[in-house]
Amino acid sequence: SGDTTGWKKASGTQGNWSGDSGQGTLKVTSVDGTSRAWKSVGATSYTIEARLKVDADYRQGRVIYSNADQDESSRIDLAFNSNLVGLQTPNGSFTVPLPFTLYPNTWYYVRVEVLPYTINTYVNGTPAHQGVSLGSQIPNGRVGVGSDGDTHSAEFDYVVVLNGAGTPPIDPLLNGLISYWPLDNNANDMEGRNPNHGT
Repeated sequence: SGDTTGWKKASGTQGNWSGDSGQGTLKVTSVDGTSRAWKSVGATSYTIEARLKVDADYRQGRVIYSNADQDESSRIDLAFNSNLVGLQTPNGSFTVPLPFTLYPNTWYYVRVEVLPYTINTYVNGTPAHQGVSLGSQIPNGRVGVGSDGDTHSAEFDYVVVLNGAGTPPIDPLLNGLISYWPLDNNANDMEGRNPNHGT
């Protein structure tokens, strides 16, 4: 089964995080604003991959590539009911169009390559941002997933972090893997609850 040990709900954010044992996903509900969960991978050059979906138009699904324990200042945003993908870095915000529309209640595969000094992003294998400068930022390995917007829910699955920007492995046990979290039903840890007692 998936291991969600160590994931934390970020302080001051919205939503109720839980695991869906039937779907094997991590889900946040009752969000009215910003949701974010984070985990440290102990690296400064890495590739993040995740599947995500959001259940309403005009909301955003997010992958945070650094500082996820503190804020969303280093992230990629998928804007639903549009074809726009945003990237926030210390050097500013960069929004690019995709050749397809992002629809709610649909899974999208996000890849973020965090390299020394630059970052690349992809959605469903399509390049979005390429070679965007990180300036003097040194990513700290505190990665996260989340969402933003008026009342909504979001789901995340198969969060993978690879060392460097190599080709993603088919088998998560292959060389280069830093962390692999096929998320399922023990996400109560994120809320500080004991799953045996429901508190």
